[in-house]
Amino acid sequence: MIQFENNSSPHYAANQAYCNSIADQLMQFKATCQGFCNSYGFDINATWQQEDLTFSIECRKYQTTQNGIVIPVNSHLALDTIIKIRGLNKDYKLQIGPSSIKRWFSNKQWQLYLPRPYFISTNYAPPVEDMKIFSKQIIDLGLTTLQMNHGKLRARINNATTDVVSLVKNMEQLVKPWR
Repeated sequence: MIQFENNSSPHYAANQAYCNSIADQLMQFKATCQGFCNSYGFDINATWQQEDLTFSIECRKYQTTQNGIVIPVNSHLALDTIIKIRGLNKDYKLQIGPSSIKRWFSNKQWQLYLPRPYFISTNYAPPVEDMKIFSKQIIDLGLTTLQMNHGKLRARINNATTDVVSLVKNMEQLVKPWR
């Protein structure tokens, strides 16, 4: 259950509309949904079981303010969507993220398909066609980081998702080789 802290702020109205939209979409998965929503942001956590996998999704928005002594300072806004999937094959390890230094040490074949500054570190070598498809999926989803270890996958998007259903379907396609 999402706890709403009512007030008359237009920021609150926008956050409330977003939270209600996400909660409605999560009902399709019969997810248990909890969190909070106020005029500064929201934090929605949902978990559900789908076939042999356990999905968790977190949608967060935080707004922090700073004190400006001489010059006024704007607030900082942080938006994140984090999806976790448990129940994958435990043999695979994978890490993707932005790092120009780690990119130097990643597989040259992967560098052809991933945009700069992203790197990949993995313990297996899929065929070239699979790498192309996988890289395209990562770019299309807008993933900032992806980590898989011990049968658990954690992916982060530095943006608020508006379509949870398509995100989950795309993530199902992404993890298909590791089931």
